Amino acid sequence: MILIVAIMSLGCLEPMPEYVVAPDPEPEVCDGENYPFETPPDTCESNSYGTCCSWNIDSTDGGVCRYDYCTYHESGCEWELMLEDCE
Repeated sequence: MILIVAIMSLGCLEPMPEYVVAPDPEPEVCDGENYPFETPPDTCESNSYGTCCSWNIDSTDGGVCRYDYCTYHESGCEWELMLEDCE
């Protein structure tokens, strides 16, 4: 026990290294002409995994449909339908 205290007092034990977390890369945002609808989306949210957008579009029967699409870095701006909800 005395030996450990003596070694610590000499500064021989290295402190634990501090790790720095790298920030998430900026998500890829596709050009407007690559959106799945001609009109711009109502909302878009981006995070480190991709970009998700929502459209509210009037349907032919007088209701409104909500479409949520997401695109991811590796897909090269190919949109994937995540939700279709019509009222």
